[in-house]
Amino acid sequence: MLSLRKFFKVTLPLETRESEIVNAGHGEKIMQIFEKMKEISSADVIRALKVSKATAVSYLDDLVKAGEIVRVGRGPKTRYKPK
Repeated sequence: MLSLRKFFKVTLPLETRESEIVNAGHGEKIMQIFEKMKEISSADVIRALKVSKATAVSYLDDLVKAGEIVRVGRGPKTRYKPK
């Protein structure tokens, strides 16, 4: 006899990356770096938070999108400043 099983898929909404950073405290830690420096790079975030380059850039991009900081320049010379 053939057994048929019925399944359904549930899709839940994801939180925004900005809220993940705030919840994890990374946004605050990055903003604290600006207390010592006028501009920072992804390398500064890598050193301070001990994360990969991809993660550091992702955190910085999220702060740019949230309007907390601005990106200055492009490529390897990219710097970030508080708004």
